[in-house]
Amino acid sequence: MFTPRTEPDARPCDASRTRGSVRDLKRAVRAGARPGATPASGQIARECALSLLERSIGFGHRRLAVIRYAIAVSVGADVPHQHHRYCADAAASSGDPEMLAMFHTAASRAVNRLEAAPSPP
Repeated sequence: MFTPRTEPDARPCDASRTRGSVRDLKRAVRAGARPGATPASGQIARECALSLLERSIGFGHRRLAVIRYAIAVSVGADVPHQHHRYCADAAASSGDPEMLAMFHTAASRAVNRLEAAPSPP
């Protein structure tokens, strides 16, 4: 199993600003998305996907944020509403039909997953 590099006392998916750490985050997402991945790898993948999405939003990388939104949804991450809205705005303002379709597909998956989740007692 792949283990991302971390600084002492850092969470495995802290999105520091180095290229190496971004690569580590992307590797962790891919490892957790593979068929047969362990539940722990899946959890790390979800956390890392959200970290990458937050990093893209923080840097104002709108198109990349939409792509990372789709990836986060595909690995089962619970994407915060404000990230969803940011990506919806980015996709709509892009003027790119493929980007908009990617967002809508991911948003539909996220809604379907939420509707299928068991309701709290």
